[in-house]
Amino acid sequence: MLKMLRPQDSEKGFTLIELMIVVAIIGILAAVAIPAYMNYIQKARVTSLVFPGMHSLQTNLGLYYSTHQRFPQAAATVGLMDDEADMTYMDSVSMRVNGFAFSITSVVGEKLEKLNNYRMTAVAQTSGNDGKIARWSLGGNLAEKLGLSGEN
Repeated sequence: MLKMLRPQDSEKGFTLIELMIVVAIIGILAAVAIPAYMNYIQKARVTSLVFPGMHSLQTNLGLYYSTHQRFPQAAATVGLMDDEADMTYMDSVSMRVNGFAFSITSVVGEKLEKLNNYRMTAVAQTSGNDGKIARWSLGGNLAEKLGLSGEN
């Protein structure tokens, strides 16, 4: 009967140190995960907003190349290449020897504002025997930032 009347010495719950350790661990995980997540978001936005226009240009250049057995030489031809392309976020599209280059254009508050003025090039790689376009190689600081450098 005396045992029931005595207060127990052990308290239930977490100590302040234990809670501080949990908060520190969550903070470290957030510091690692947030930059990777932001890069993932930017890559997804480029894929959905820029790549459709880029693929239209690649298709039109491929058709031009298959018809004429060369890439367009004149800058005026770029206007023909981007007629059907969504060029909303692409600016300064210019022809290269065997491809094209462009920069991202976005104003503050838009989805691609952190990538404003980044550049990407798309260069056609032709196969040696038949001269057909085998693949496209991406370059530029936008491709490097998003981990897209190399073959596409």
